[in-house]
Amino acid sequence: VEGYRVRSGLARTRLVRSAWAIHLRLHSLRDVRRHCRCDLRATKHRNLRAMRIKLWTPLLICTGLPLLGCEPPHRGLSEVERWDSAGVTMVTNPDVPLPEWTIDSIPSVDIGSAEGGDGHDLAMPWSSIRLPDGRIAISNGLSNELRFYAPEGRFIRSVGREGEGPGEFNTIAALELGRGDTIIVADAILPRLTLFSSVGDFGRMIRLEALEGRGPRLRGLLSDTIALLRVQFYGRSGGRSRAVRDTLFLATRPLEGGPSQFIGRFPAREKFNQVLPNRSIAGWNLPFARSAYTALVGDLVWVGVSDAYELKAFGASSELRLVVRVDRPVRRVGQAEKERFFEHQLRGVTDEDERRTYENVHRIIEFPEALPAFSSLQSDPEGFVWVQEYALPWEESLPLWRVFDSTGRAVATVRTPAGLTIHEIGSEYVMGLWLDPMDVEHIRLYRLIRSAS
Repeated sequence: VEGYRVRSGLARTRLVRSAWAIHLRLHSLRDVRRHCRCDLRATKHRNLRAMRIKLWTPLLICTGLPLLGCEPPHRGLSEVERWDSAGVTMVTNPDVPLPEWTIDSIPSVDIGSAEGGDGHDLAMPWSSIRLPDGRIAISNGLSNELRFYAPEGRFIRSVGREGEGPGEFNTIAALELGRGDTIIVADAILPRLTLFSSVGDFGRMIRLEALEGRGPRLRGLLSDTIALLRVQFYGRSGGRSRAVRDTLFLATRPLEGGPSQFIGRFPAREKFNQVLPNRSIAGWNLPFARSAYTALVGDLVWVGVSDAYELKAFGASSELRLVVRVDRPVRRVGQAEKERFFEHQLRGVTDEDERRTYENVHRIIEFPEALPAFSSLQSDPEGFVWVQEYALPWEESLPLWRVFDSTGRAVATVRTPAGLTIHEIGSEYVMGLWLDPMDVEHIRLYRLIRSAS
């Protein structure tokens, strides 16, 4: 009965409900109705009795499915299950091996050096994008500059500086490529966007109105004309030491002005607030912290909360269009993971005061019940969403990404270079921040090879 969908008619679905309940591990009539696409309210009590079935019931159901008017599911790569529910497409991918894409181990372009000079003295390069002609633009945080480099990495020019006037930045942050090769630069502190031409000439500024009483940050662009804005509200501990969770607020707004469209509130980063003897708060990263991540593909906003392997795609008007899942059990946090985490934190710590601080926090910190399902989301211009699989802090394998197409089907996996924080994925490259053994910051570009399958 795996994956069968009921066409219509309550009478033909009575025997099938129990099979669905077993296969989908459902525990409520609401879930059964959602997946079977039938109204069970009229027979609520009878359905509850029907779900108390014996082990041989699914065998009878399997033999009778063709007679009951059921149709086999749509099958694609990796035996994907797909169905519609109230206008929302639901896709479940099995956790099986997928074709592998590859990335060169040696970068094609490497910007940054310990000696610096000639624009290679990078310091806090928050964002980097590749322009259509192959040039690279980097937002250099320490100098608040927008820097331009030739396709091979040679420095060309820089624009911008610290300040609050036109073409200046308090804290330069994200870069986006807008319509007509316009470069849109966000400021992490000032609620505004600055527009430059593709060669760095100042154009104009766009002021961002407050969202929920706070200055929003740019997350990306939908169809070159609509900005996705985010505001993060910090979790409060109520005057006691405990684990808290931030809240992520997402909304869209036309670049040329207009009302904001609320997308939703999502549980974001987990952390641990410790109340010190002087009543001040010390914030610690929660071990195995879960969070919310976003990616933009075409006119869709993809949101994933890493408590479970589930992604949701929203339209610019906030309507939910697609839900994508991977059928994989949640990994629980056991005592072994807690002890190993503590050992990993103390690795290389020689200062006795620092060690005592870690030991004191370890005694009171709260661990989540389960590990995150993933740790990052990215997108590429071909319409794919990249999901970075969560890895334990002490695991030394290359980062693994699972790639989904625009319909929610998992199509490939790819491993990215160790230590690379991805800024941008192109059709044939991956680019991001990399630290050398001396912690010198580099922007590196690697060739991406997508398999034919």
